[in-house]
Amino acid sequence: MIDVPDCVAYASDPASFAYCAYNGGGRERWLEGARLRSSHAGAWSEACRESWAASPTHCGNDVAGLLSLCETDECGFAVLDARGSADLLEQVDLCERHAGVYATDCAGHALQRWLIEGPEVAEVDALMARSGPDVSGYWAGLAMVKLGEGGCDGADTFQPPQVRACRQAQARCSQAPEWCEARF
Repeated sequence: MIDVPDCVAYASDPASFAYCAYNGGGRERWLEGARLRSSHAGAWSEACRESWAASPTHCGNDVAGLLSLCETDECGFAVLDARGSADLLEQVDLCERHAGVYATDCAGHALQRWLIEGPEVAEVDALMARSGPDVSGYWAGLAMVKLGEGGCDGADTFQPPQVRACRQAQARCSQAPEWCEARF
């Protein structure tokens, strides 16, 4: 209990001490402090780790370290959504590995940020060539519309699920240009 000095006043009441450890978790600056605090947080241990890992204030810690605190898909998604990789394909891979049931949403958020920032044709081609969630093909299709170049059937390396999703996105843009433009 001495490991959490600001909670010593609650040492005689384990539930209050655990809540104090959890409640003060946000003040920890580094990963080891968060691990230590969450180990004393009792029933709030998971919430303590996840809220700390997903907090944007802990920017001195690397993403891998933050993800190591996560025990749920939601935590992985929150960490990656707040500060994933600047490399789009790496970010989509991280989403697939660490966001579990939220992998498609995680990748979709990264892809939408990429589309808004201004994709390049080479990035679109690389996205279409990778296997993974159909959401990649959807956003690649929107990127092609935004760029005014490229086609869903482009290269032999394009994956069938990506091609289908790409065609659907482009068809939607043809039918409702205002819908499409709202995504840019």
